[in-house]
Amino acid sequence: HENIADFILDIASDTDNISTIPVNVAREDRHPSRNGEGPPFKDGSPSGSPVAESTLKKPSTPPSPSTPQSPLDVPMLRAPSANIATPQHRSVLMEVRVLFGRTAQNILRHRSLLVMHVALSLVLALFGGLIFNNVTNDLAGFQNRMGAFYFILTFFGFASMSSMDLFIGERPIFLRETGAMYYGAFSYFLAKATLDALLLRVLPASLFANIFYWIMGLQATTERFLLFLLTLVLFNVAAGSICVLVGVLSKRVGPANLGATVVLLIMLLFGGFLLNSQTMPASVGWLKQLSIFNYAFEILMTNELKGMLMTFNAPGYPAVPVYGEVYLKTLDMDYDNRYYDVGALALIAVVLHVVAFLVLSFQVPRHREMADYNRNDDVDDRSGEKQPFYVAVTSTG
Repeated sequence: HENIADFILDIASDTDNISTIPVNVAREDRHPSRNGEGPPFKDGSPSGSPVAESTLKKPSTPPSPSTPQSPLDVPMLRAPSANIATPQHRSVLMEVRVLFGRTAQNILRHRSLLVMHVALSLVLALFGGLIFNNVTNDLAGFQNRMGAFYFILTFFGFASMSSMDLFIGERPIFLRETGAMYYGAFSYFLAKATLDALLLRVLPASLFANIFYWIMGLQATTERFLLFLLTLVLFNVAAGSICVLVGVLSKRVGPANLGATVVLLIMLLFGGFLLNSQTMPASVGWLKQLSIFNYAFEILMTNELKGMLMTFNAPGYPAVPVYGEVYLKTLDMDYDNRYYDVGALALIAVVLHVVAFLVLSFQVPRHREMADYNRNDDVDDRSGEKQPFYVAVTSTG
């Protein structure tokens, strides 16, 4: 048998079940070989169950029937140290493949979150596109562009808070399974974070951009549309990485929601729309370098206004043609920064995901039961005695 669970099932399936079986296991017998070169099995085992002849003996002093035993009073079965102390050798690729499949099945079974993300993106793309439809190249059009871009970023920024429950909801399962060495923290994090980014960040942002961009009537060139699409995708992934990190650091959804809301609001304040960066005090001006809204908003604005001739038609004054670069300079934005901003969004997303993984890896439990079992093995080796332990079996006959 490769694991103790199969061993118990073989005993439990025996027709001659007994209530308690004392088992004396030598240290060399508690390391079964995976290639079948383990201890010999008795051929005449009941019900065809291969039970080691040297390991099963009838109890010399069975428990007193007059004293009822609670299930909690039954001694725990000590699993072989080879199955607990060291995990079975398996590739990380296999772990990732299995966890990818399980995570995808969970998303499809509980598809309400995915459906909501996709549906809201489609509805808001149509609704927002109709509101800002055929935006004009004048002062009102400049204001509408600013409002539309910041509305998009705000929507995707706070919609990414759904990532916080990614690890909070499954924390007990993760701690139990990683503690039992079923898989590593890296495989688990890679599967969860990748599927969350692809299905809940990249897909909704892509659908939104393909609908909203053309209905609103932004500059109809392939290069500018692709930059618009890339910006929304990177921003959404970066916002999701912030919420993933907050979720890993928190044990409950309530504090995580509050913490993520505060972080996003501070970033929103330094995004370039609510506060002019040229008037910021030097003591807090550096905070805009940490704001994902700042980078994404600059890309969207410069990508749209670069080279555009707009009409400054303030009421009561003659209309004056003004290039879009003039508006950008008043906002302290530069078209040449677009590649730097794209790189900054990608870097923030990668760094925050790495930090979240490191925090998660430190949470992998080191069970006291494993250490206690290893200490007992050392005591057995020094004493040279075989310590009996009992397997509780409930008769079904």
